Amino acid sequence: MTPLPSETLDQLTAQVFDWLNHIEELFDPSCHHSEVHLLDNGLIRPSDLGPSVREVRTACARLHARTDGYFDVRVTGRFDPSRYVRGWALQQASVHLARAGAGNHRLRIGGDIKVSGRPTQDEAWRVAVQDPCRPGEIAWIGTTTELAVATANNSVHGDRTRNPPLRVGCLHGDLGGPELGNAAAYATAAVAMGPPALDRLPSLNDHAYLAIDDHGQCFHGGGRPITLAA
Repeated sequence: MTPLPSETLDQLTAQVFDWLNHIEELFDPSCHHSEVHLLDNGLIRPSDLGPSVREVRTACARLHARTDGYFDVRVTGRFDPSRYVRGWALQQASVHLARAGAGNHRLRIGGDIKVSGRPTQDEAWRVAVQDPCRPGEIAWIGTTTELAVATANNSVHGDRTRNPPLRVGCLHGDLGGPELGNAAAYATAAVAMGPPALDRLPSLNDHAYLAIDDHGQCFHGGGRPITLAA
């Protein structure tokens, strides 16, 4: 691998931070001038939205239908797509880096991780996931060259992952797939669904999953190749 000049890397890093700050300004529901806040309070119409917010609204509506309502951007009573947006924004940043020649990278915000390429010529990325039942310990380590991993559990996301009819969440869920926004939505929906999600996660053929129930029992599988090193 030929490394990019440090000046180029600095420019790309600045562009990623500028992009993430821009997305924060657009989607922060507590910011009175964000498009999400203005829309939620009836101060602008859907037709007034910019392309990014329109794209996210469309994607969230599709994911709401695909998860039978368990991924719900209005579960708190207000329009808040931040659980999808964080993953989507990192995915867009990853695409930008790859197009600019920085195809080997790792991006992370909280429990959402996007890796691409390799850290060195002979190694793959190692993505570690914390064990929610044993603080400070690792549940599993995935070895991969291209993966988007999203984590959801009630201790991290609170009411955003509550089960709509039962108001409880019973699982910790990690989803690894090709696109981080979708992985975040599916992980959130799995936690909201609780134990019945274990019957549905295997149907996500392009994802790998790991779920941990309230008793600390782990379940993993899926159709996306990933090497578990733990």
